[in-house]
Amino acid sequence: MTVWETAAALVMMAAGSIYGTKKKAWGRRALFFKVLATMSGVLLSLQSALLTPELWRWLLTAGLLLCVAADVLLEIQLLAGVSFFGAAHLCFLGASFCLGGWKLPAAGMALILYGIFFLSFRRYLPKLGNLLVPGLIYPALLCLMAGTAVLASWGEAGQAPATFGAGGLLFVASDYLLAERVLGKSRKGQNMAVLILYYGAVYLIALG
Repeated sequence: MTVWETAAALVMMAAGSIYGTKKKAWGRRALFFKVLATMSGVLLSLQSALLTPELWRWLLTAGLLLCVAADVLLEIQLLAGVSFFGAAHLCFLGASFCLGGWKLPAAGMALILYGIFFLSFRRYLPKLGNLLVPGLIYPALLCLMAGTAVLASWGEAGQAPATFGAGGLLFVASDYLLAERVLGKSRKGQNMAVLILYYGAVYLIALG
């Protein structure tokens, strides 16, 4: 690991841990540490984009910056936060397409992941009300992003580092657990698991 990668990992772990343990006690004041953790990924990605100014690196950086905004908005207004995460996934999708992740197997993987989401949470759909449409669209974007990221990393025509595909899969796992928590299927240690998976995804995507 380079000095920058090590520093970003340490800041992310420290700030993410503070946010996870102090969120209930500090309320929105803890958001500073949530933002700091994700921003360390943005700065790591930005450094790579400046050193190797390719479009896909800038798209990853833009997507991670949108994640920072989503981190804050998610605590204020759920739909706004989900919308910004959706925009972030569009940026990651663009990066995947630049790196050869647009082949048909990516769609197959996305359908499998989306099917897992749908089967797991289908009974909650009638309760979503005006969040039904976003609740159907967001997982589709998330799963398509992960599928294309994996193909861009490990497919025959893929050009991305393996960390990109791994980050996409961790994002899916994080949001799956988050959806369980939001819909009332909370388990002990789930909040910290969501954060670990999320910041793991951010870090691996930032490594690009």
